[in-house]
Amino acid sequence: MKKHSRNRSFILFSYILICTLFISCSPAPEVLPETSTSSPDISSDSASEPDSSIAKKIHTYMGRFEKDGAASVTDEDFIAAGVSIETKLLMDMSAEGGEITRYEDGKGQILKYRLRFYGETGRVEHNYYLIDDFVYYTELLEEYRTPINVEGADTDVLRYTMTEGILIDGLCYRYDHEQDQILKTDILSDVYAPEELEKLYEEAGNSGS
Repeated sequence: MKKHSRNRSFILFSYILICTLFISCSPAPEVLPETSTSSPDISSDSASEPDSSIAKKIHTYMGRFEKDGAASVTDEDFIAAGVSIETKLLMDMSAEGGEITRYEDGKGQILKYRLRFYGETGRVEHNYYLIDDFVYYTELLEEYRTPINVEGADTDVLRYTMTEGILIDGLCYRYDHEQDQILKTDILSDVYAPEELEKLYEEAGNSGS
C-alpha cells in the first residue's frame, strides 16, 4: 500500500516538474505598447493645426520692405522700395471722417490697403496685406482718455487693442501670430474683400494729404 502511495507521489511530482519546465521554456508573451487614456481636445474654440506657411509668407512679404530688422514696416519703407502710395478721403463712414490708402508697386500690383477711421472716442486703423493666396489683416484700435467733444478733452491714447486675421475665400479668421494658428471658430466681422476695397477706393473723394 505504501509502495503504491510512493508511486503516486513520484508521478505527481514528475508531472509538476515537467509542466514547470515547459512553461519556463515557452516564449515570453508579447508586450503591447502603452496607449494614452486621455481624449483629444475637441472644444468649440480649438484652433486649427499650425500652418507654418502662413508665418513664413508674412515674414517674406514684410522682409521686402523692412529696414534693419525693424519691428514694423512704415510708409517710408514702402516708398524707399519704389511703392506708390495714394490716399483718398472717405466721407460719411465715421463721425470724424476717414481715409483709404492704396499701395501699388512699379508693376501695377496692389500690395496693401489701409483704412483709417476717426471717432469721438478714438480711432481705428485697418491694414490689408495682399499676400499670395490670402490676405493678412490687422486692426489697431486706439481709445482716447476722454471723448473729443468734452471740454478740455484729452486725446492721448489710453488703450491699444490689436487684432490679427487671415482672409481666405471671403471669410476672415482670427489669427494667433505667436502660435501661428488660424482660429477657425472665430470669424472676424466687418472685414472687406480686396474687390470691395478697390471699389471703395475708386468711389472715394479727392486725394488727401
